[in-house]
Amino acid sequence: MEDYQRALVGQMAERIDLYDSGETSLPKLVEDLHGLFEAADPRRLSIRDSFMELWAELDAESELRTAPWMPPGLADDARLREILSRLRSWIESHGPAPSDP
Repeated sequence: MEDYQRALVGQMAERIDLYDSGETSLPKLVEDLHGLFEAADPRRLSIRDSFMELWAELDAESELRTAPWMPPGLADDARLREILSRLRSWIESHGPAPSDP
């Protein structure tokens, strides 16, 4: 990926931090991550597929918490934490390269 694409992917970690701190909602996080990914527009199918798989899991967990037709109690906090952890790992793999010392 190009540097500008990696920078956009790197911004995803900031959005997750905002969610973790309570400064943004889960539906907003889902929307922001998808928007940043689409703006980065990576061409490699493996990158697109790996992100979209994780994003779909996050979107589904968000719907369990917000959709009025969902029965209460289906959301799983441990699953949400696990998805966010996997997203952070994906971001570390595809985001900005670490600075040289």
